[in-house]
Amino acid sequence: MDVSVYTRGTTGALFSIADEYKNSILGDVDVTHVGPTDDHSPPTCKKITSTRIRGPVNLKIKGESKGSRFSPENFLVVCNIFSQAD
Repeated sequence: MDVSVYTRGTTGALFSIADEYKNSILGDVDVTHVGPTDDHSPPTCKKITSTRIRGPVNLKIKGESKGSRFSPENFLVVCNIFSQAD
């Protein structure tokens, strides 16, 4: 499984992945928009996993905003799941 995050948020967030026993699989990864802020530019995409995570496994993907609750931002988390043969 690969995990990617899309955003246009200029404040950013820290994403981490843990298994069902709360063991850390991936530490804090910073995801912040680095492109122009107009409405026509594509969002920033960051692949937060460096290698594929082998399953079966239950995961918790956590995102913590670096901003305050008064500056909301949107993040799209995409999980690509592959078969064992890939």
